[in-house]
Amino acid sequence: MTKEQIYLEIYVPIQFKNEIDWICSWLFGRVFNLEYFIKTHDLNIISISKDDKRLDLPCIFFERISKKWLSPEAVPQPIVNYWEYEWLDLKAKTGDFKLPILFGEGNFNETSKNNWELGVDIFGSCFFWLSRYEEAVIEELDKHNRFSAHSSHSFNNGYLEQPIADYYAELLFAAMRRIWSGIYFETDDYSFKISHDVDSPGLYSFRSPGQILRSGFADIFIRRDFRAAFLSPYVKLSSKRKISNLDPYNTFTWIMDCVESADSTSIFYFLADSFDPDYDGDYRIYDPKILQLMNEISRRGHQIGLHPSYTSGDHFNRMKGELQKLRKAISKIGIKNPSIGSRMHYLKWSVHKTWTMLDKLNIEHDSSLGYADHIGFRAGTCHAYKAYSVTDRKVLDMEIQPLVVMEATLIDECYMGLGTDSSAFEKASEVRSSCRRVGGEFTLLWHNSRLVLEDERNLFRKLVETM
Repeated sequence: MTKEQIYLEIYVPIQFKNEIDWICSWLFGRVFNLEYFIKTHDLNIISISKDDKRLDLPCIFFERISKKWLSPEAVPQPIVNYWEYEWLDLKAKTGDFKLPILFGEGNFNETSKNNWELGVDIFGSCFFWLSRYEEAVIEELDKHNRFSAHSSHSFNNGYLEQPIADYYAELLFAAMRRIWSGIYFETDDYSFKISHDVDSPGLYSFRSPGQILRSGFADIFIRRDFRAAFLSPYVKLSSKRKISNLDPYNTFTWIMDCVESADSTSIFYFLADSFDPDYDGDYRIYDPKILQLMNEISRRGHQIGLHPSYTSGDHFNRMKGELQKLRKAISKIGIKNPSIGSRMHYLKWSVHKTWTMLDKLNIEHDSSLGYADHIGFRAGTCHAYKAYSVTDRKVLDMEIQPLVVMEATLIDECYMGLGTDSSAFEKASEVRSSCRRVGGEFTLLWHNSRLVLEDERNLFRKLVETM
């Protein structure tokens, strides 16, 4: 049942009206029974007014960048301050996590009659997280030219596995409840989204005859795997119009059965072209086997998305061509003018380029915003939001759907190295519980090619069954 409508007036510094308006749309956009009106003033504070009462918040982050946009000096120092109050309604959202303060002080005071002050720079901190400001000013990249978790403020200060921006939203709501008694925020319920990057739809089905011959030789004389040596040519020969059911990577039917048993659907992101033989896929989007697979995915009510190739993030026309090829392939199976979402191959996402490129191509959503080397909340949130370009200082039309967990990040030794036993399940469940407390969306990426081993299937099935 919808509660009484809430109306707020929010006064913001005129210099950063667009940025703060963007953050307001994310903060208050999750509240169904609230309307707000942005007004500007010449003060360096943000004031929220309702019924002759007022809450003031500092603008420390925006003050730091007022003279130089994209200044490295605006990146916060190591955490020294924490939220000071034991508010039970806030603790219900944050659990036992001690809330760090990036900018400001962890205080809440009534400064005069009907006027309060919250010392935490909520709007500036949320802008810092959601815009990925630090990635625009810190130049530390890994071998794939990615900004890694280990370079982030959130990892190095112990809050990457917490939806810290969502906690800040809950802190603001808790403070407002103490000023305007009886106020009620009607918000979203928890949800989850399952997705799959189709890097390799088949282990053998798309290999050339020469590759089959070379792998068979290696299977016999090096790996002594005689089954694989005979299986690979058989799978290749039996995969004319459809990927053979004997191909180990053809786990698509199993995936859809598993996801549908949880009353859900998946989205499958396909590579539409290949430019780098070391990193891109070995299949072609118009291959009859791929068209048959996409048709089956669509027939069962699941979605198809774009997986831009390894180097496309540096080439707009290349990415444009890949999208056109995917759209043409989708039209071949009878789907007309669908909305297309994306996830970058290898999670190669650039704060300066990627969102702007995807937005120009009218991509509906992007779900690249997660780290390869550590699970958690790269943007500090598990709520979707409109993309923002820190380079161009403008809000984009595309929606960002943050990625929380990728299976390789949990399992592989080169990343978190938790394997497939109970520790991996428990770690994923911890961040999922955080999503649940703040009414966010838990997003899980699991490659079809990582469901060959029984223990990996069991871990995926257990996570899906307990969503």
